[in-house]
Amino acid sequence: MTRGDRGTVVSHLAALRDHAPGAIALYQALAEREIAIALERGTLTPEGAETLRSTLAEPLATRV
Repeated sequence: MTRGDRGTVVSHLAALRDHAPGAIALYQALAEREIAIALERGTLTPEGAETLRSTLAEPLATRV
């Protein structure tokens, strides 16, 4: 999360959807904490944080 790497987050979420869908909520919670820490430290921009948060919300809209 601290790098703001959306592609990695997308890959992680895809793997979780395929292999451990029950872990998505935990991943999202931990990611949100890491985003907050990165913002506090100044290693992630507010724009980067918003991009990651939007990416993290996507699985919720696509779950069946």
